Amino acid sequence: MRMALKETLERVDADLAAGRVPMARQRLRGLVSSYPHHPGLRRRLADIYRLYGDPAEAGRWTYLEEDRLPDEVAAF
Repeated sequence: MRMALKETLERVDADLAAGRVPMARQRLRGLVSSYPHHPGLRRRLADIYRLYGDPAEAGRWTYLEEDRLPDEVAAF
């Protein structure tokens, strides 16, 4: 794992712990742009959208996963 990726994920965790969900979401979207083939990032981003109650966005980031939720994929 590259250092920038690791450091940014640590910041995401800190943002979530402090209740800064929009900042965590923004950081993860940036990471997904930088590391588009990293499946763990997409899953974490979907988890954040679930916190917001946004199944369409959660489905957007998990539709390729084996354990995707059909309701979220349909909403996407």
